[in-house]
Amino acid sequence: MNAAKPLRLTNAEALAIVGVATIPEAFRRRVWESQEVGGVLELGADEADDIRELLLEEMVRAGFDADYALTERGRIIDALCDRLLELID
Repeated sequence: MNAAKPLRLTNAEALAIVGVATIPEAFRRRVWESQEVGGVLELGADEADDIRELLLEEMVRAGFDADYALTERGRIIDALCDRLLELID
């Protein structure tokens, strides 16, 4: 089993996560609860990898504009995916 590591989420990152329909409801609740205690969420590597995959799918679906440039939402998700990757390694 992999040890949980802390991930501090900004409000924008939390909103991006809970706005993804494919993110499990239980995880969305944890994200909201983390915002009440300083935005720190504890994640194991497997969970971080699962959430990262869902966020990457969302970025492909809704993170680019008509010219294929990242939107603000896409930039938030992209940066968050990079941070989640650090928890996986």
